[in-house]
Amino acid sequence: MLSNVKSKYILAQIFGVLPGKLQLLLIVHNKFFQKKLNITLEVYIQACGKRVEIEGDFGKEYLTREEILIFEGQYKLMKRHGQGKELYTNGKTQFEGEYRNGRRWNGQTYNLSGIKEFDIIDGVGYIREYNINGIKTYEGDIVNGVKEGYGQEFSQGKIEYEGMFKNGKREIEGVEYYSNGKKEYEGGYSFGERNGMGKQYDYDENLEYEGEFTKNFWNGQGKEYHSGKLVFSGEYKWGKRWNGAGYDNSGIKIYELKNGCGKVKEYNDEGVLLYEGDYRNGVKYGMGKEYDNYKTLIYEGSYINGKRSKGKGQEFNFSGGLKYVGEYLNGEWHGNGVEYESNREISFEGVFKNGKRWRGNGKEFYSLGKVQFEGEYANGEKNGNGVEFSPKGNIIFKGEYFNNKRWNGRINETTQFGSVKFEGTLKNGMRNGFGKEYINGEWVFEGEYLDDKRWNGKGREKNAECKLVNVFTYEKGKKKLIK
Repeated sequence: MLSNVKSKYILAQIFGVLPGKLQLLLIVHNKFFQKKLNITLEVYIQACGKRVEIEGDFGKEYLTREEILIFEGQYKLMKRHGQGKELYTNGKTQFEGEYRNGRRWNGQTYNLSGIKEFDIIDGVGYIREYNINGIKTYEGDIVNGVKEGYGQEFSQGKIEYEGMFKNGKREIEGVEYYSNGKKEYEGGYSFGERNGMGKQYDYDENLEYEGEFTKNFWNGQGKEYHSGKLVFSGEYKWGKRWNGAGYDNSGIKIYELKNGCGKVKEYNDEGVLLYEGDYRNGVKYGMGKEYDNYKTLIYEGSYINGKRSKGKGQEFNFSGGLKYVGEYLNGEWHGNGVEYESNREISFEGVFKNGKRWRGNGKEFYSLGKVQFEGEYANGEKNGNGVEFSPKGNIIFKGEYFNNKRWNGRINETTQFGSVKFEGTLKNGMRNGFGKEYINGEWVFEGEYLDDKRWNGKGREKNAECKLVNVFTYEKGKKKLIK
């Protein structure tokens, strides 16, 4: 078992991106690694959802959650090696025979119902592979116990790939499919990745790109399409347009790129302009304008590496009104800026960080540009000294704020209709010290408060007809009627 949460986190972060064999080697052969992270082979297997019990050269594997037996047989150097049997979760045999270095070598495969399907002889055969729940994951040829030759891969029972394999990886040529059964890619493969000439399609099987691929990236000469219409033709560099020409929906050339630089226009599938401006290194870089799918300008300003960034820009809402004017960094509001409401009225002026109001002096506003608050911010909230105003411009509170709450200072609290509700002092966010309470503009208590409670003082109560019914005092928090 893991002894601390940190080890679990590190296990997930490090091992999650590594191939299973490399994970196992790190655990089995690196004692320092085991000790440093408090990870053992047992812990690793448990994190993978399996538990292994081995005595000598014989062992059993279980699903840890359900404690269901999924394999029993011989092991060598922590791999299945020798005679063994794989099981489905329903207890039926999936494969029975000989293993070599973790691979099925000689034996028979069975389906979920326990019916024999194929023979494997010396690691060679035609098989159907299933997961432990009986869902098909592969059908095709194997050599040396791994996929080699022609085969089909499946995900959740649906075809995901069909084509050639070599040493367990997609190779030479093949076709990938979306979950809806339509083609995603067809073309060349090498070492399990898209390499060579190929075609890529969108979810509705419209051609998106045809040309050269390297390690799954558009790389080399190619053509890009939107809704069947050519939008760029030329050279790509690791997925970015690099040298070539761009076209509008009518097939007219509208820009050229040289070494990833130029003035560019981008359109959606319906031919609506989405961006016009500078490109560098194959991405938005410099000054540009961005539009939504309804042709409304939503941003005007500078870009760096494809993101609204470093410098002043303007952002607009869906109706074309200003949403933000100010500085950007990495695509987000960052630096001095002004935020606007949907009715185009200013709502905040100050410092932003990562898209949020941040620290330093700032202002919040009512409608018509009247100041609601002016003071210090930290971590996106009112923190520090500030002054709060009523819609009429009267001071409501002056003092210190803590995490957006009035904390220490003088307060003149009013109702939504503008009449006085309380005037006095706050300490640690509560009424403390001398103060007065009002109802409908008439005082009902004056005296000393302690942690939001009336403590020492006098007050009065009136009925619905505004006639005096009670007069009272407070002494150390206890109320005493006088009349």
